[in-house]
Amino acid sequence: SPWPIQGEHVLRTIERYQIAFVHLFLPMVLEFEKLEERYDIKAMLSSLKGAAFAGMPLGKILTEKVRDQWGVDLYTYTSAGDTGTAWEAQEHDGYHLWEDTVLAETLDTITGTPVGDREIGELVATDLDNLAAPYIRFRSGDIVRVTREPALSGRTHARMWVLGRSGEEMLVTGKPVMQIGRG
Repeated sequence: SPWPIQGEHVLRTIERYQIAFVHLFLPMVLEFEKLEERYDIKAMLSSLKGAAFAGMPLGKILTEKVRDQWGVDLYTYTSAGDTGTAWEAQEHDGYHLWEDTVLAETLDTITGTPVGDREIGELVATDLDNLAAPYIRFRSGDIVRVTREPALSGRTHARMWVLGRSGEEMLVTGKPVMQIGRG
């Protein structure tokens, strides 16, 4: 993967070879942002049909910049409780869990009981396809909302929204509270 110091080289390579897909990381996005004064980033990235992003959070402002100002069809992905990955689909409304590979539960962070659709809880994941060393009811520490309602696209895999980590919660009069809406 490219190092941030190579941002100019990466931009020129994408433009020259008309690259269709790249995997972006936060340091590379920040490097492209620094180069905006000298280059037309949107024009240089115009060959991209899409890009993936994961790792350190990109945040709302940079996500909007990449998608809206630079014109990149950006798809972010995250962990599915360390059993695999969960990806955004075309509507960018939650991460799709591949339910043929993971059994995802959302449990109340205090009682450990299941929560309802779209209610906040901890993602607990069970591998369905790892026969060598599967995670069984792995407590991910990810605080999520999950729905099994089909997406607008018709996809029927469960979708989740990651709100934070269990270490970011605090108890207020016996109820878990956390700041939501980072980035």
